[in-house]
Amino acid sequence: MIGTAFVMLLILGIQAPPLVVYRKWWDLAVFLGFWSGAAAYALLVVAGVNIPTATEVIITMINLGRELVTGN
Repeated sequence: MIGTAFVMLLILGIQAPPLVVYRKWWDLAVFLGFWSGAAAYALLVVAGVNIPTATEVIITMINLGRELVTGN
């Protein structure tokens, strides 16, 4: 887990400084958004947290919608 955190911080350290130097604030904001999501996902996977797949989420949402419509 420490190795994953190190790699994610290394990516941040390589990619972010040029964006700050050249004042590309929008690019930096978008990069940080994607980087934050990727870092969180990577650390959760390494930690062994059971993360549902996209298919499981879609099926659950469809079933929830079906229950709301039919009232069951």
